[in-house]
Parts: sequence; structure tokens; C-alpha cells
Amino acid sequence: MFETLSTGNTAAGSRVTQPAPAGSPEIAPVLPRQAKTVRDTGLEPRFVTDLVLKAIQAGGKTPLTHLAGKLRLSISVLREVLNPLIAEQQVEVAWCGESDIDMQYQLTAHGQRGAVDALARCRYVGPAPVTPC
Repeated sequence: MFETLSTGNTAAGSRVTQPAPAGSPEIAPVLPRQAKTVRDTGLEPRFVTDLVLKAIQAGGKTPLTHLAGKLRLSISVLREVLNPLIAEQQVEVAWCGESDIDMQYQLTAHGQRGAVDALARCRYVGPAPVTPC
């Protein structure tokens, strides 16, 4: 199926869905492969770490799935960033459910300072990838 714009006397810009011409293949959108590592994102590791710190600061106790949705990063990329932050005692597990995805994170006092520093470098908090500040 493909969409065309109608040019008749109907409502301006209305969309009409028509079947694809016989013998033509269905055209599917080409989507980029989801990043599985920080390196795959093409972003600087410090930028991704800062993004995670700022997102947790903005959300308080933040579920892993919420971080993934807000930052548009895979769980594996988030874990790659979160594990060192936990080891450095900037982030802690606030709550853990029955599955390894059912977790909430929060910043420690040290992590709060890190988030403030990250905000001083760049105020952006949102989906990755973006052009770093």
C-alpha cells in the first residue's frame, strides 16, 4: 500500500490509500540498527553518561524501562553506563523487582553533584542520539 495526495475538489490535502501496483513489492521503511553498546551510538561515552545522570536527576527514582524510553537507548547501552556509575557510587539501585529489567535507579549525593556538573556542560536531557553540546 502507498498513500497519495488527492488533487481533486475534495478537502485540501486529504490522503487516499491505494493498493501498490500489481507486481511491485511492498516497500518497507529502512530503520537503523539499534545500538547495543555505547560505541554503537556514535556518541562520546562522557556525553551518554551525562545524559543518564541528568535523566535520573530529573526523574528521581527512575525505572530502567523509563530511562530507555526517555533517552531512546537500549537496555544494554544503559547497563553499560549504569554499572560504572554504581561502582563509583553515583547511582544506586532504589528498587529491584522480579526480573532484571524491573529496576529503579536513583542518584546518590555524589551522583547529584555529577548531574549538576553535567547540566553545567549541557542543559539537554532527551532522546539520544543527538548532536552533543
